[in-house]
Amino acid sequence: MKFTVHIVNNLPPNSPPLSLHCASKNDDLGHHNLTTNQDFHFSFCDNPFSTLFFCRFQWNNKNTSFDVYSAGWKYNRCEYGVCGYGVKSDGIYFSLYYPLKNLTKYRGW
Repeated sequence: MKFTVHIVNNLPPNSPPLSLHCASKNDDLGHHNLTTNQDFHFSFCDNPFSTLFFCRFQWNNKNTSFDVYSAGWKYNRCEYGVCGYGVKSDGIYFSLYYPLKNLTKYRGW
């Protein structure tokens, strides 16, 4: 099945850009700087039990990193083939949809 993961800069206007770097063990998706409301996304075909993508985020002296997709999750967060993360000043939010809606806080910085 094909999946698409979106990462959207939902930080306040006139904020410094959001810096992110995403990769899997086989694919380095590179470094990206997103301005407010800009979207970075990537698509892939899932390999059951082995597909794993992680991202590192940096903004305004804050940073965090985590798995944005894992085939090993007991409950697939991207169950409909698309999912997204909205990055805000108080943390990272998750949505099963794109455009992002029904955001729930996933983690703080």
